[in-house]
Amino acid sequence: MLRILIIFLLAVSSQIYSNDKESLYLKGLQFYQDKKFLPAIGSFKKSLENPEKWEKDYLNYFYLGNCYFINEDYDKSLEYFSQSLLVSSPEDFQADVYLNMGFNYTAKRDFSNSLEYYSKAFSLDSNRVIIYRYKGLAYLHLRDRQNTINEWENYVNLVSNGTENDIREVLKLLKSTNFYFPRGKDDTNYQTTLSNKPQTVPENLIDIEGLLDQIKPADKGKASDQSLEGIEK
Repeated sequence: MLRILIIFLLAVSSQIYSNDKESLYLKGLQFYQDKKFLPAIGSFKKSLENPEKWEKDYLNYFYLGNCYFINEDYDKSLEYFSQSLLVSSPEDFQADVYLNMGFNYTAKRDFSNSLEYYSKAFSLDSNRVIIYRYKGLAYLHLRDRQNTINEWENYVNLVSNGTENDIREVLKLLKSTNFYFPRGKDDTNYQTTLSNKPQTVPENLIDIEGLLDQIKPADKGKASDQSLEGIEK
């Protein structure tokens, strides 16, 4: 009888402990949605410290990645996103992670790596036409005129909600015969002998304020933040 009671108490204790782990995650999620990112980090980390296994631990890692991204600790953010990939399996969720890793590299101005992760996200979910916009932005900063045009033409041909209007204006500049990028500090061959001043693309040409706002934090733990401004600046 005593043995049965001990086993019962252990089972109840284990269930409470497991629920406590999930409750810490839910508490962190509430902090996150209230834009209280430092308390959110604490709750998500405490949830991960709990030794009980939880099938949705990838969400703890994912939101930690988002919190550190918002706090501009991009290396830490990438570390947690990588952990999220290791313990998750749904491809649509992993597409979210790769997309956010691309945002990190864009914020770090590492546009070559951002392209790599945007492409990984697209390979898992080709319905995300918004990725054409992000890839075009990366190519723009890499001063790759033709690939910028290719990505943004795909975008404007598939989108008709008004967000494509600024892209259309830039495409006109990119396609003009007298378009040249601004001279970079490492340029050795740069054409400056033009009768007319060449048109150029300023650094803050495209405003992608609220970049993550198009991804909702509802069922799968996707990122959302309206406070991000001008990530490409």
